Amino acid sequence: MLPTYEEAAALPMGGEQIIPGEYIDRNGHLNVRHFLGVFDDCGAPYLVRYGIDHGYVARERKGVMDLENHVRYLAEVMEGDRVSAHLRLLDLGPKSMHWMNFMVNHTNRTVAATLELLTVHVDLETRRVVPWSPEAMAGMSAQLELDRALPWAAPSSGCMGIKR
Repeated sequence: MLPTYEEAAALPMGGEQIIPGEYIDRNGHLNVRHFLGVFDDCGAPYLVRYGIDHGYVARERKGVMDLENHVRYLAEVMEGDRVSAHLRLLDLGPKSMHWMNFMVNHTNRTVAATLELLTVHVDLETRRVVPWSPEAMAGMSAQLELDRALPWAAPSSGCMGIKR
């Protein structure tokens, strides 16, 4: 079951944008390739709350990479629509996170799409998966507790998750 507009919009926001004309396809709505771009633009700011920003990547030479994702397109997004991505952690491992992004369209008050991801923390020098920093793990663990306490189930695909 999908969350309502209000439920999804209450999640932590990664970022917000107005859809420009160049993102619109010949059918008159947001082109499929730009859904991922909007999610990516909005998802990156969410990671900053756990210390994973440009400074961290440059200084520590560590970052995140997505291993798998699943997109659901639920409602059209049009030029000029104001959208934002709201994020919910589903699970957390010592080196990975399973999370879900909800694209909320504020113009028509809908959940326009979801993006479910399996993301890993990577040493950019060795190109190997490494543990989260203690600070990131503490912040994400606290957020995971909050997200698991929500009164609505995340509509995950069931096709991905953290291997134990």
